[in-house]
Amino acid sequence: MVQKNATARFFYDMSSSPGQQKRSASENESYKARKKQNVNVSQESCWFCLTNPEVQKQLLLSIGDHSYITLAKGGLVQDHLLIIPMEHVPASINLSDSAEKEIEKYKNALVNYFHDQEYDVIFFERNFVSPHLQLQIVPIPKSRTSGITETIIEFAASQGLKFTELSKFSVLKQVAPPKKSYFYIEVVVNKRYSGKLLHIIEGNFPLQFGSLTSIYFPNPVFNQSQTNDGGLSHSLDLSLIFLLTENPLSTGAWS
Repeated sequence: MVQKNATARFFYDMSSSPGQQKRSASENESYKARKKQNVNVSQESCWFCLTNPEVQKQLLLSIGDHSYITLAKGGLVQDHLLIIPMEHVPASINLSDSAEKEIEKYKNALVNYFHDQEYDVIFFERNFVSPHLQLQIVPIPKSRTSGITETIIEFAASQGLKFTELSKFSVLKQVAPPKKSYFYIEVVVNKRYSGKLLHIIEGNFPLQFGSLTSIYFPNPVFNQSQTNDGGLSHSLDLSLIFLLTENPLSTGAWS
């Protein structure tokens, strides 16, 4: 795997915690304007709406009735995937019931697949300065997942971010405050929830926190890969492509 320079990937220097970051009045105005612009993106110009002709279709793995799966461009690992709803909504708490059910089935399929390949899975989403939900899926070797939930909490705290550990039976729609931005993580180990973590965003937030955690763990659990620019990852087994293309929603449930 090719290691990348971490510093350039974030919108401000993460060498100190967010609580120590200060912005000038002009920087704050620019930040607020960018946030408003991103949230108001139309479907025609949205990078994640399939109606946009600029969507990179060579990265698509499966298209369902209400959502689709694609490789992440510039992912943390070669098999970093995204589940994206057809609906132009900013967060999973805004999904329709039909879209939510289909996405859960996709998650089941991916957890089962990666488990068979000796990987566990992290799912995360950032409901902040984003007009269209992107549910991130990062597979992690089972040999590297011991204590991963605690590691994420400790690392976030070192950056001035407080994550609340939710019950493994909790439902995000029922616990996330309405009209509040958040960062949400699900850790699945051996096909079972190992942790559900929620951070309510107040003020500024490092937009690449998901990438940041992978780079700055004291003992990194995954290595960064080369950018996915031209198509499918060579490490993705063809059985996953078949699973998602021919019969994507028929795998057994996990909890």
